[in-house]
Amino acid sequence: MAGGIDIVIIKKNGLGDAGASVFSEVAETLCFALRRLGIDAEIVWNRVGRRRRAIVLGGHDLSAEEGDRLPSGTILYNLEQIATLHPRSAHYLDLLRRCRVWDYSPRNIADLAGQGIRARLVPVGHADEMTRIPNSPSPGIDVLFYGAVNPRRRAILDALGERGLTVVSLQHYYGALRDRFVADAKLVLNLHYYEAGIFEIVRVSHLLSNRKAVLAERHPDTEIDPDLLDAMAFAPYDGLVEAACALVADNARREALAEAGYRRMRDRDAVALMRSATADLGFSNSEAGALTGC
Repeated sequence: MAGGIDIVIIKKNGLGDAGASVFSEVAETLCFALRRLGIDAEIVWNRVGRRRRAIVLGGHDLSAEEGDRLPSGTILYNLEQIATLHPRSAHYLDLLRRCRVWDYSPRNIADLAGQGIRARLVPVGHADEMTRIPNSPSPGIDVLFYGAVNPRRRAILDALGERGLTVVSLQHYYGALRDRFVADAKLVLNLHYYEAGIFEIVRVSHLLSNRKAVLAERHPDTEIDPDLLDAMAFAPYDGLVEAACALVADNARREALAEAGYRRMRDRDAVALMRSATADLGFSNSEAGALTGC
């Protein structure tokens, strides 16, 4: 296998920006970190070659036949919640059994172990290049939410609107298009899709890296890494509306949250994480300094 790593984003539904995905920021962070380690890294879409090692994001969207064609040595970086995988994704577990697996969540790793699948913990990290959203000095959006809307999410968004807040909800907005709304928002709301779940660090990490105040749903069963407990505001589902209204009215509190979140995310150095994760892949990890963009 030739030197270098392809970071492969699998995106099959064709919704939103064709050149962006919910995994785009994670992929870019990996790319910047690997390049700083002197590794030739590129981001590619929906294509796994055989000459370079691949780190695949979104592998749950591969068909069983596509999964069977993955080269040996492929790394699947799982960013899905294993406990809530759709039954039609059963073949994904078979694929995970055959590949090297990275995962961002200790709970996922335990769930995978229960299925006989061994995974390496690779937390979602920060690269300085990802701090790039120019936040508006006079934001026009009180509360921004982005993601699929189901009844439990819709109830909170409607209740916020009824309280007189300017609420914007986006679906299939990724990359720079979504970031324009992030820049103009006072607060971003993170809501679980299901009642129980793992904290959505894949969604929130980019916000923290860009000094954006976040209010996140949390209940006793929500898994969240301890280093992030003071990085944002938390509330149970039935306390989200009051918490959001209070934060929208409190500029100083939002600014303090934004700075705390940024500091915590910056401490998750993606270069150090990739140095550890790739130590056994046969690459020479020597810090290379700033390189061209991914």
